Amino acid sequence: MAVPDWVKIWFLARSAASAAKSASRMVDMLALLFWVLFIRLDEVNSKRFCLAPILLRSSLIRAMALSSLLMADGVTASAGSLPGRTN
Repeated sequence: MAVPDWVKIWFLARSAASAAKSASRMVDMLALLFWVLFIRLDEVNSKRFCLAPILLRSSLIRAMALSSLLMADGVTASAGSLPGRTN
């Protein structure tokens, strides 16, 4: 059975457009799923951290505080070496 060329071209163009839309939608849905799972993981970790034994939490808090102090000292030291700055 003979099919006009324009019908073949129309069918191929429509199929390609449909496939592109489907792929784009899948990427969007996967990105949404990733963020939903990431937020859930963050909530679970937060709850786990809050429910951790006090002894384990205190050592982690001390480590974070020390890290923050070291970073602040580094920023202060580099700011003191700026030209035109007198301490």
